[in-house]
Amino acid sequence: MIATFSNVTKHYSSGEGITNVSFRIPKGQVIGLLGINGSGKSTTMKLLSGLLQAQHGEVLVNATKPRASRHNVAFLGDRLGFSSWMNPRHMSRFMETFYDDFDVDKFKSLIQELKIPPKPLSEMSKGQQQKLKLAATMARQVHLYLLDEPLSGIDLIARTGILKSLVTNWDKNSSIVMATHEIKDVEPFLDRSLFLAAGSLQADEDTKTITANGTTVAERFIEIMEPNS
Repeated sequence: MIATFSNVTKHYSSGEGITNVSFRIPKGQVIGLLGINGSGKSTTMKLLSGLLQAQHGEVLVNATKPRASRHNVAFLGDRLGFSSWMNPRHMSRFMETFYDDFDVDKFKSLIQELKIPPKPLSEMSKGQQQKLKLAATMARQVHLYLLDEPLSGIDLIARTGILKSLVTNWDKNSSIVMATHEIKDVEPFLDRSLFLAAGSLQADEDTKTITANGTTVAERFIEIMEPNS
């Protein structure tokens, strides 16, 4: 088991966060963490990455605390995290310096597949910046990839190709968690979905189980969310 959430609670002064959430992440799965804004997706991702600590319950990654297992986790957050003057070549050198698990050849391959231009971040569109962040994240050789709103800023036409490229280049001995509300775009790539609403886990379901009933993941999302709206 790569990661476990056991009765985890994390609240902020605003009252938002998550309450008594439990789930497990085995290896070899692409998991959707699905919910509207404010549902607790980013909090869950930050707890898995070790950026936040639970107030109650236990979070484990590779059977240890997330902060002690950061070398096994690659986290794509909502902030850019790189200097505006950096181009893909600079970023490759930066990542190679700080992460022993960074695969330069894989990064170069993703740069080509995602059609990322060789220019500074300051001259890139938001979508190009996001694709570069995705390439840098997925080029690491880790057990757990956490992608928080990975399609942010990327146009509708490019999304399917990007997701297909990421999943194709993914090591099946690890797992990917994608926190998103772009459900129709990620649905074809999901093995499983965790449905969050108002900080609580409403359902944890396999894609095959959902679609066996003639329902899409997006339709199932609406079914689950309507009582909470």
